[in-house]
Amino acid sequence: MPGADYQFVKLLGLRSSVKRVMLYHQGCFAGGTVLRIAKDLAENNAGAQGSVEAHLRELGLTFHLSKNVPTLIGDNAEKCLVEALSPLGISDWNSLFWVPHPGGPTILKEIEAKVGLNKEKLETTWHVFGEYGNM
Repeated sequence: MPGADYQFVKLLGLRSSVKRVMLYHQGCFAGGTVLRIAKDLAENNAGAQGSVEAHLRELGLTFHLSKNVPTLIGDNAEKCLVEALSPLGISDWNSLFWVPHPGGPTILKEIEAKVGLNKEKLETTWHVFGEYGNM
């Protein structure tokens, strides 16, 4: 049965060959999935190499993001939005409901600034980040 990712690709009119990864219901396996995605991104996107570093230790799998990750996200966020949503006639990013994974305060600030979001658009994300950390 096709998942929500397939339906989303159809809704946006994207090619079925678009790479997509759903990161829900993965539990402990999610670490391996994230490593595979990071490897693919680093190998196929100029300037992304060295952005994610992973270590397997007694306490489990730990990840460290390079200092350039917030800038990479900020510099590419609007491009991704334009490619995905302009075919649907959406160009006002403040008209959307936003629920991004925090990723840290620097990433949230980059998204707000580069995409031009009103402060209230990420208010809930900031609240969750403040109460529970980078979930």
